[in-house]
Amino acid sequence: SKLPVQPLASGPPGSLTQFSPHYLIAVALVKGQVGIRDVAGFHDATVLDLAARVETEADPSWPHSKLQITVRTESGRSATLEAAAPLGSPERPLSDAQLADKFRDCAASASRHIAAASVEDVIAAILDLENRRSAAFVSLIV
Repeated sequence: SKLPVQPLASGPPGSLTQFSPHYLIAVALVKGQVGIRDVAGFHDATVLDLAARVETEADPSWPHSKLQITVRTESGRSATLEAAAPLGSPERPLSDAQLADKFRDCAASASRHIAAASVEDVIAAILDLENRRSAAFVSLIV
C-alpha cells in the first residue's frame, strides 16, 4: 500500500515524517546513509519527492526482523536488497565502536553544544560501566 509522507511544513514540529519508512528509504537512497543529521533535513525537496513515490507492502509471513527493499527506476530496472538481520538488531548488534560513533553523531546534533571532550568522557564511562560503582558519569554532560 502506498502511504502518504507529509513534509514537516504540513505537519506539526517534530512530525513523524522522520520515522516514516518512506522517508527513511528516500534518505538512504539520496544521501547513502541514514544518520541523525541525514534525517533532520525535512525541507530537502529531492528526499521529499522521492519519499512521496515510495510504496510499501507488508508481508505477514516474514519475521519482524527481516526486510526486503526493491527499487524500480522509471526505465524499468530494479534492484533488491534483503536483510534477515539488519545492523543494530538483536541478531546483529552494533559494536562498541559503532555505538560510540552513533553517540558522537547524536551529540553533535544536540540542541545545545556538548564539548567533544565531554562526549568522549561519557563514551569511556559507558564502556567501563561494569567497573563503576554508580552512574555518576551522567554529570559529565549536565
